[in-house]
Amino acid sequence: MNRPLLVRPPLQNVYLKTKPRPHGLGFFIPHYLAPCGMTTDERIARMTLASVHPHYLAKLERKGVNPDHYLEALAWLTQSSRETIQTWIDGQWTFARIFDSVELHPAAHQIKGVICGWRVEEIENPLSQKVRYLDKLVDELAKGKALGRVLRHMSV
Repeated sequence: MNRPLLVRPPLQNVYLKTKPRPHGLGFFIPHYLAPCGMTTDERIARMTLASVHPHYLAKLERKGVNPDHYLEALAWLTQSSRETIQTWIDGQWTFARIFDSVELHPAAHQIKGVICGWRVEEIENPLSQKVRYLDKLVDELAKGKALGRVLRHMSV
């Protein structure tokens, strides 16, 4: 028995009812993916450590790296104890609040390289640069670099 093929009308995508906005990147980004009036630096400042912490841990677990190395790298970067870091996570501290309350390790300026398409040493916003330092440390750990090499030591 031949049944007629049911043809559905195309689904209405409520997100695409307005025109996409140009972003100067040579292509259009739909408005629902475009930043809502906030710059990347502002979004980074409002982000909490608790929101990215599980993602860092999951990335390292996928790569077979001990997640304790990430906590040790964060403690090294911020010169803080693990108890303090746990307080930041439990208290939903933003990156702005965290990096305003700590002084970075003196060797943090030796963290160099590209993360998320940006050279870490060339990032102009100090807060964004500090968060990208953390991203770079996690990235190096995930790539299998030894913890001792990831934690830079002062050059004499």
